Amino acid sequence: MEVDEPSTTKTEIHAGQALVNNKSFMDIFWQLADPDSSIKVTAVITLTNVLKQKQREIPVENGLSKETEYAISRLVKGLMSGRKHARQGFLLALNQVLKSELVDVEQVLEAFKDYKKKLKGSTKQEHRNATIGEMVMYLAFIRSDHLHKAEGSVLEMITKRLLNPKERPHTSSLNMMCLHAVIDLMKKVSSKKFSKHMWPLLEETLSCGWQECTRDELALLMACQKHHPKTVTSSFLSTHWQIKEICSENNLKNIVKVVLTSLGDHTLSHPLWDELLRSVIDRDNSYFEAFWKMVVSEGLVCSASAENQCTGLEILIQCVRSCTTKERTTVMFADKVVEKWLHILKHKSDYLHEYAVSLVSQVIEVVKERPPVVQKTIVKVLFSSSELVVSNKLHSKLMTGLLQCLSEKATKEMAKFFMELVVQKNSKSSREGDTETCWAIGQLRTMLTNVSTNDTHEWHVYIIKFLFLHSYFEIKEVNSKVDHCEVKPNQNWTEAEKKMLHDSFWKALNCLASFNAEKERAKDPEIFAVIMHEICQYAQVLSSAPYVSPTHETWTKTVQDRWLHILSTVKATQNSKSSKVSHLLAFKVLFLSLGLQLFEDMKFPLPLLEDLQVCYESVGSKDSDNDWLSVLVEILVSLLSRDSYHLRIISSKVFYMLAPNMSQKALNIVIQALVPDEENEEQIDFEDSDNEDNSDEGSDEGELDVNQSLNEVQGVNGAEESSSEDSEQDDEDEAEGLELSDVDESFRMKIETALGDTVAKEQDDSSDKEESDSEMDDDQMFGVDKALAEVFKMKSQGQKGSEIRKEQKKQILSFKLRCLDLIDNFIKVSSDASLLMDLIEPLLRLVETGVRDREQKILGEKATGVLNHLVKTKKVSLTSETEKSRIALLLKSLIQLSVTAVPLLKQISAACYFLLKIILGNEEEFNSESSSHQVMEVLSEQLQDYFEKRDSRLNILLFHNVFERYPAITWPLYEMLINYAADSKIRIFRRTQAVTLISYLVKGNVVNKLIAKQKDAFKEAVVSFVKQYFNSLDVNEVKQKFLLEVLIVLHKFLTLFPQAISESIFTQLSELRGNLNKDGKRMVNRILALQRPSLKRQPTETGNDNGDLTVKSPKKKKVA
Repeated sequence: MEVDEPSTTKTEIHAGQALVNNKSFMDIFWQLADPDSSIKVTAVITLTNVLKQKQREIPVENGLSKETEYAISRLVKGLMSGRKHARQGFLLALNQVLKSELVDVEQVLEAFKDYKKKLKGSTKQEHRNATIGEMVMYLAFIRSDHLHKAEGSVLEMITKRLLNPKERPHTSSLNMMCLHAVIDLMKKVSSKKFSKHMWPLLEETLSCGWQECTRDELALLMACQKHHPKTVTSSFLSTHWQIKEICSENNLKNIVKVVLTSLGDHTLSHPLWDELLRSVIDRDNSYFEAFWKMVVSEGLVCSASAENQCTGLEILIQCVRSCTTKERTTVMFADKVVEKWLHILKHKSDYLHEYAVSLVSQVIEVVKERPPVVQKTIVKVLFSSSELVVSNKLHSKLMTGLLQCLSEKATKEMAKFFMELVVQKNSKSSREGDTETCWAIGQLRTMLTNVSTNDTHEWHVYIIKFLFLHSYFEIKEVNSKVDHCEVKPNQNWTEAEKKMLHDSFWKALNCLASFNAEKERAKDPEIFAVIMHEICQYAQVLSSAPYVSPTHETWTKTVQDRWLHILSTVKATQNSKSSKVSHLLAFKVLFLSLGLQLFEDMKFPLPLLEDLQVCYESVGSKDSDNDWLSVLVEILVSLLSRDSYHLRIISSKVFYMLAPNMSQKALNIVIQALVPDEENEEQIDFEDSDNEDNSDEGSDEGELDVNQSLNEVQGVNGAEESSSEDSEQDDEDEAEGLELSDVDESFRMKIETALGDTVAKEQDDSSDKEESDSEMDDDQMFGVDKALAEVFKMKSQGQKGSEIRKEQKKQILSFKLRCLDLIDNFIKVSSDASLLMDLIEPLLRLVETGVRDREQKILGEKATGVLNHLVKTKKVSLTSETEKSRIALLLKSLIQLSVTAVPLLKQISAACYFLLKIILGNEEEFNSESSSHQVMEVLSEQLQDYFEKRDSRLNILLFHNVFERYPAITWPLYEMLINYAADSKIRIFRRTQAVTLISYLVKGNVVNKLIAKQKDAFKEAVVSFVKQYFNSLDVNEVKQKFLLEVLIVLHKFLTLFPQAISESIFTQLSELRGNLNKDGKRMVNRILALQRPSLKRQPTETGNDNGDLTVKSPKKKKVA
């Protein structure tokens, strides 16, 4: 990066000649202009330290060092540069140098005068950059706390330059910077210097009065009175402004006039707002209310200027940051301010719409830090301000975001407010079926996930009780002893409100079952079980109470008995002292969840509850042999086919509790559901989506929509192609339905059969249709009509059957995806190698299904993800030696599978990694005893078939992946691979693969861990192979690929054993280099460089066409 340097002063020439060869010092100035701020900061620190060191090396009487003199001149020129990023870095450096007392203001001004002398005859742009740089330099003086210590003449000169806009480019940002600089200088300068050197320059400007006052003058006047009241006295204000105090309530009209009529910047960056808001915030509530009403609510916000409206909304954010009282919060969120904001949010065409949208997140962040009383007041004011709150997504996002960030106290108070609003039911409809009451009900459920109330499960129970009561019961008489029965709703629920209450109850339970406050884990299962138990106890109280009546279907005696039996069983689990606590907790959660389902549907939970009771009674029985666990898992799998999202969550949660003690028989039930026999796949029983009232739970967070997911998958693979294909298919289907010519032949034959003799006659005499028609009597015509109706009825039923089968396939797909979630949960907690190995084959089958069938693609991708989780499982334990034999058999089957299932090679390799990791003991290091002899036999046998049988179809890429990932395990196979690589009877391609596999084994972290005897044997084998190959090598018949792999092995080998190869091999390589391709030459050069250190590479090196090692000289870098 270059900085504009029109000419050079004598001082610079003298200093520059002495320093130009000091590259590290000169690079600092390049780094000051770097776009990266971290590099800038590092350069500033380095420069300051260097200058301090140089100043300490010379006597004080000698003044500045050459480095310091040069640095001052360069910093001044950097400030005058118009290059991007330069001015910021040089400003920071000058400010730091001044703060370090290395130079003073007068010395910098002297360097600036020298720079100005050379500007004569320069371009207009250079003069403009110099003026801007001068203002920035003055700002550095002020921020470094040096200017107010300077002589009065210097202070007066700089103040005059900052106040004179005619001598600088007219830009709002530059004017704003100069105005801020003057006010900052006022704060730091003494009263004596201010009255003597600054006030004479300001007095005339600040005597203009209200008629000619602008924002700049008002900001300067307020700063002067605040920081130097002895100079700007009340008599001065009375004479020129007819007031004794600027920020008085009687003077607000004049302030509003100045704010609304002034031209220039209309944001809070103007210093006027700093002075004005500070004074307003420190005053009493009466003055604050008057200021807010006149200046913000009726002034800026109601102005026709979009800039003024923007400023008003910015003031709202700024004042909320410092607000601590309910009274001021109510004033700030006045109707006009809030309604203007909401109005802008609603209309996308509004000029300030994007800015208003950005304020949503800003308000939410600000409210997080406010006291509870302020939080609650803001939410209440926004909620009651307009019916637009529930009619616009942005407004709903604002309200939901505010509720989520409330403190614990504010959250509980707002929940009570919403419950009172729901019971009082004074709703205002914003659109059909969407009322404030419905919105309030939904927020009750949303507030359960507030992080601030995550540990207060009593409060969670209190909210869910409210939703349950009004979902399934109606209050006939008030009862103060029962929660939420103290007040009777003053109106009946509408259908929309009934649905919202019902949905919110189940969604609230789902939130507590799956909510992850810290993104680490869901709510503790024991706490969730306690919540469920308290809800069921509350349900029992309501079921037997005379002051409420049920709105759900009346229970039969069988259902009532089953419900009471559930409660008694759950009570027994609490009193049990069994060691299998996780099992009892799983039973408790499942009993309570199915019990609550009785309020939804009396039929389907009853048989499940009976089976569950049998399982519970079988726990601990000597004869059961854990059969109860299989039945329990079967119940959980059946719940996955239900349309209730709540039951699916409960199924996953309970399965997670049982996973650590899962049996093979129970796990096979889930596997069978994932990969059933073909004849049983269509027999899975799915619930009709219209039969469950809470079917919309599937839209809750966490549920997978199959149609949507399939569309997303297709979109990733090429949305345009699939879209065009689908549209063409739709057109063809439509054409088939409309054009008779497209009817299939079988359908045509059925029609001809139905017409019978009529068709035959038409074929015999097609020229006389009227006569043919006239020969049919009424009975014949009725018969034909009946036959045709039957044909078309069968056609229609066939189309419906096709749609049913298509829907059933989607249901099966969705069911399998849920089963995969169970498997995924099991993998997270299980360490049993035997059970985990059972999952490999079914997961690979699912992946293969996804590859073959486009409709099953999402299933294959999901299975791939689960398989990846399986491979990454840590601390997998082998419980017996027989499992090692099983690993060997499974590994062999995977290798054979790779022959036919080429698209699954990556997944098969991952499965092999997992099996080898179990053998290795989860430690990626060589241990001769850890490798299973049977596993090594499998690998050896498969490689032997590949190299010795020409018709072998083994996919060698699988071995590439295995050898590269686990060289510690596969290392003992090196001797066999070397023999095959040296065998000239084997095809050259396969010999090349053998050498490639050897290259994976030549690694320092593997060879260095061998014992001395093993290392010597390995070294001798490789050296022998290399000598044999090069001794028999014919220069005219070089196999380039094979030789390249040999050279790679040789290079790796020499890094481990530098002196192992004789000098003759290197000589032969040098002679051979001319006959090699580019890659071969490069590898030979690297090998020769290892043998001859004198050929160490300089900055860059390449091999030319002749194979000679050439060194490129580094490019010369420009001197800053």
